[in-house]
Amino acid sequence: MPAAKNREAVKELEAKLLECESRFKGLFDVTSFWYWEQDGDFRFTSIIRNPDEERRLSVKHSIGKTRWELPVSGVTEEQWKNHKALLTAHKPFYDFEYKRYDVNGAACYSSISGIPVFDANGRFMGYRGIGRDITELRHAEQLKAMEHAVVQVLSSAENTPEIVQKIIQIICETSGWVHGAFWNMDRQSKTIRNTDTWSSPDIDGSEFTVSSQAELEWIQSTDSPGYGGVIRRVCVTGQPVWVQDVTIDPTFRRGKVAAKTGLHTAMAFPIVVNGVVMGIMEFYSRDIRRQDKALLASALFIGSQIGQNFERKQIEARHAMEHAVASLLTESDALELAIPKILRKVCETLQWDYGGYFEFDREAKTFRCLNLWTVPALEASEFVTQTRTTTFDAKSNSGVARRAWSTGGPVWFAEVKGINNFLRGETAVRSGLRSAFSFPISVGTEILGVMEFFSYKVRNPDEKLIESARSIGGQIGHYYHRRLAEEKIQYLAYYDGLTGLPNRALFSQRLNHALATARRYSKKLAVLFIDLDRFKDINDTLGHASGDKLLQDMAGRLTRSLRESDTVARLGGDEFVVLIEEMVDAKLAATVARKIIAATVDPFILDDKPFHITASIGISAYPVDGDDEKSLMKNADIAMYLAKDHGRNNYQFYSAQFNALAFERLALESSVRHALANDEFLLHYQAKVDINTGGITGVEALIRWQHPELGMVSPDSFIPLTEETGLIVPIGRWVLKTACAQNKAWQDQGLPPIRVSVNLSSRQFNDRYLLEDIAKILKETGLDPEYLELELTESMVMYNPDHAVKLLSQMKAMGLHVAIDDFGIGYSSLAHLKRFPLDAIKVDRSFIKDLMAHREDAAITEAIIAMGKSLKLKVVAEGVETKDQLSFLRKHDCDEMQGYYFSKPVTQNEFAQILQDGKKMSTKNTPSPE
Repeated sequence: MPAAKNREAVKELEAKLLECESRFKGLFDVTSFWYWEQDGDFRFTSIIRNPDEERRLSVKHSIGKTRWELPVSGVTEEQWKNHKALLTAHKPFYDFEYKRYDVNGAACYSSISGIPVFDANGRFMGYRGIGRDITELRHAEQLKAMEHAVVQVLSSAENTPEIVQKIIQIICETSGWVHGAFWNMDRQSKTIRNTDTWSSPDIDGSEFTVSSQAELEWIQSTDSPGYGGVIRRVCVTGQPVWVQDVTIDPTFRRGKVAAKTGLHTAMAFPIVVNGVVMGIMEFYSRDIRRQDKALLASALFIGSQIGQNFERKQIEARHAMEHAVASLLTESDALELAIPKILRKVCETLQWDYGGYFEFDREAKTFRCLNLWTVPALEASEFVTQTRTTTFDAKSNSGVARRAWSTGGPVWFAEVKGINNFLRGETAVRSGLRSAFSFPISVGTEILGVMEFFSYKVRNPDEKLIESARSIGGQIGHYYHRRLAEEKIQYLAYYDGLTGLPNRALFSQRLNHALATARRYSKKLAVLFIDLDRFKDINDTLGHASGDKLLQDMAGRLTRSLRESDTVARLGGDEFVVLIEEMVDAKLAATVARKIIAATVDPFILDDKPFHITASIGISAYPVDGDDEKSLMKNADIAMYLAKDHGRNNYQFYSAQFNALAFERLALESSVRHALANDEFLLHYQAKVDINTGGITGVEALIRWQHPELGMVSPDSFIPLTEETGLIVPIGRWVLKTACAQNKAWQDQGLPPIRVSVNLSSRQFNDRYLLEDIAKILKETGLDPEYLELELTESMVMYNPDHAVKLLSQMKAMGLHVAIDDFGIGYSSLAHLKRFPLDAIKVDRSFIKDLMAHREDAAITEAIIAMGKSLKLKVVAEGVETKDQLSFLRKHDCDEMQGYYFSKPVTQNEFAQILQDGKKMSTKNTPSPE
């Protein structure tokens, strides 16, 4: 009896065990989890998973193998090492992830966890655990990453071709496609073209790409009821399409080439703008892939984002182009100066590779290209050469520019090779050009010229761009017509034919207008009568042609010496006259006269030889020397002859009152000659501060003159004198040596090493012994070149750029730092500035002074900072006096500041104390303690 009961109990237990096992296995039939066991050597002994998973990844391929013996991927060597260490230590592990490929070649991601198994005696028996299919999770993460990457490209890329290429590559690489392409829709001709492609390096997609580009010949209508294939199906439905195997799809015309290339599954989705399909992206894989609804939904989202981005960038580009054209017309004095800039602007803004402007010769009935701009690759092409050298018959209405001329409206050709009777068609095709666009420049019904643009890319007609072109063509035409009439009348009546300066008539008009203003508002003005000394000798010796060239050069120098509000005119012969308005006192007239005399210092090059000529200047002022044109001109003429009597090459005031200024200047000039010998000069030092840290980064040495009788004399009073007399060279040498010696002394005192900045004058910069003097001073003082910075003005380096580049390079080779001082008031541009080996630029204090009150100064300051940053130069703001100014500069990433906000210029001992105290400027928006 007991034995029978035991047998029944065993059977009952076995039945319950089978039932539990059945329930256990049943759980895994309805979940993505699976159960596994391993022996003591970590080899799989049992795996229980649902039937679907078993079909994809058969258990028999895993039994008897360790995990690392399976064909898994996505696990680094370091991860394997750590995993094996846990197993060897018989410790649990959690969420170990890897990737395998199923029988269809699809990637499957798994996450497994396990715990060690021990017998009743504590002997290690192996592992058991569970696994989880996380393929959908990883797939969702990949799609999200893909969408994020596409959005990033859309937000950062500058032009549409760049965007398209990057997005195709991103989608291919993140979603497992090996070939992708973009098709551009032309609604007018009901055609669609393959314009951009990308293929994985693992395949040769060239033949399939050629087949796709030729498909235009087959796709004639996108709304045909018998649509098929991939691209046309998307065109008609406006929805994404998934074809599991294009090689067996009878409607897919590229099926044979796809099979030859090894392409099977295709996905395509539309690029939609305002509900209209404007392009399509298609992708192909080597594997046969089941439809991925999540990927299709993601593709639809991406297509919408691309469409919105394309539309926004097109609108931005057109608005930018129209605004740029208007600005260029406003800023240019003549259309011939504006046209080359407009061509370039349109090409760069809208990604055209060539732009040309044609004018019509009404008498000869011919067309000729007057201006053109191209990308560098096209510059030497046969097409450009033919365009530049050929005169075209205007009677024909064929071609591109001539068709725009004959029709009076814009014309667009998506394919150049399809243009009938296009004389430059063959050379255009050989040069690689595909699309063309042209529009007339007109006033009413009168056509003045034609602009044409060509592109390497196939570009379908853009109706909004065509409308913009109509507007721009009319805008340019009206400007041209108006300026032509105005310039012709004004030039003939009011300008000197030789120099281009105002003539006597225009000067008389401006002087009388200025007198009327001066009377009304009780203001002052001055007239400067200028006569070139011994000009007759030039004419008699070299001839009138050389004399005329000298007069032209002199006119240019006079113009550059004056403010924009001043007027310089040629009266005839070698006589010039200058009108200075808004004159506060006589010192301004004297300053202008000195600048004019200084402008004649450099030789005039005539017949390849240098010639020196000077000027005598007479000055009369309103109201003390006359209250009408006649008296002011007469008295200025008298004063000019007084200047000649004083030895030429000087200026004289008409009245005794103004001559007192001249005597005062002579006395000052005499004193300054002895100041250096009498040890009357001294240096003050003003700190330069890092805007972000508040720490002192350097110091500028500033000269002061302690006159024994006049007291402290302003540098503005004596520096111009030293420039004119040449004393600036020995004085500048003294400043350089004193500043270097003082900086070395501070370092020897144990103070923090900083860089001292010293200003160079134009005469010093052109002194042939400059580099020798610097090297000698550094050696004598023992100062490391790293701690010396030389500051120059824009005009100094721009006067002779080639010489400046050579000299600055030599300075840099010595280990010196170089900065441009008073930046923004000269003529430097980004193109010029990048030629020079510089370390820093200093924003002129005139912009900082009114930074918060005038938007123009703020805009200029911001532009200078951006320019400096683009060239990797340190940007220093001068004359910072307020918290608001500092906040503005900090906001726009200016590097350093200098000004009373932190410290005024101080003596050497006071500055040493500042260094010793470790004084810093607050980096918060609060004033620095003084």
